[in-house]
Amino acid sequence: MFDKVINLFNKNKKDVFSCQYGYKRLYFFGQQVSFCSIGNPTQLRAYPTIYKNFNGKIDINDLAKKIQETRENAKKGIVPQSCEGCHLIKDYIYNSKEKRYPEIEYIQFSDYFLCNSRCLYCNSWITTELKDGKYVDKNGSTNSYEILPIIKQLIEKGMITTDTIFDFAGGEPTIYRQFEETIEYLLNFGIKHIEIFTNAIKYSKGIERGIEEGVINITVSIDAGTKEIHKKVKGVETYDTVYENLQKYLEKAKNKKQVQSKYVIVDAINDTENEILNWIKTSKEIGIEKLFINADNRYFEKELEKEKIKKLKKLTDLFIENTKDIDVDIYANLRFIMK
Repeated sequence: MFDKVINLFNKNKKDVFSCQYGYKRLYFFGQQVSFCSIGNPTQLRAYPTIYKNFNGKIDINDLAKKIQETRENAKKGIVPQSCEGCHLIKDYIYNSKEKRYPEIEYIQFSDYFLCNSRCLYCNSWITTELKDGKYVDKNGSTNSYEILPIIKQLIEKGMITTDTIFDFAGGEPTIYRQFEETIEYLLNFGIKHIEIFTNAIKYSKGIERGIEEGVINITVSIDAGTKEIHKKVKGVETYDTVYENLQKYLEKAKNKKQVQSKYVIVDAINDTENEILNWIKTSKEIGIEKLFINADNRYFEKELEKEKIKKLKKLTDLFIENTKDIDVDIYANLRFIMK
């Protein structure tokens, strides 16, 4: 499965150093299935990949075997080479009572190649086109596959339980094939926690039901405080539609914190105090009680200039100062800068 594994036992073999998540997470990224979504920063974001050319067809017995082997090796301090040097490698204590088919604590489906938005800070939409009412890869090589059959097999084998956390990320989940059917199936199965990252352009009845039942949380990147800047950042004119849909979701929410808004700071586009303050104001006005802020990944493609660091810190401080009455979080890029 892996090109190479390494042994991380210390000299006295008293401690086992392994991934703090215990290899109990699965990420489906287009054609790649991995234990990790972060990637090892010390190895150009290398991933402990289970399958490199995944096409949607899954051999459950083979997957279970690979997961079990990885965990058994980790108990001995042996991990994939791609994990060496990663900050997530820490002392880890394993539960000795493992089931034949290992349970997955967290699973994410993320098709980066289909999206109905055109965000400046993202490339997932570049090959996406609208054809006959459906979003498809204009190169004819879409990596979008049906995920419901995969989920059903994982459940049948006992690898997914009602406690497994589900995560749907971008491109745009609501335009996935079988998205609505998948959400309905998971809710009927009794899944307790689903996270969905959506642009809220397309309203989802499945999301509505999950929010009403207190199971689904959604995070929507607004990235602007005005229609003009929203269009510049998102590449589509959907400001009013997004806020209308957010209000509909909020009306159904069991807890207002289930509907969350995010702001990604983009250099020389929305990096102004006015835009951030307007975003915070509008969010509060419609009843949003949880906000996130982050910085565009492209800031970090080269060494940051002191002035840009200073500006990002100032904008983050502004965000913190004006959100003391609601729940907030600062994403990793800005946390790094704020240290």
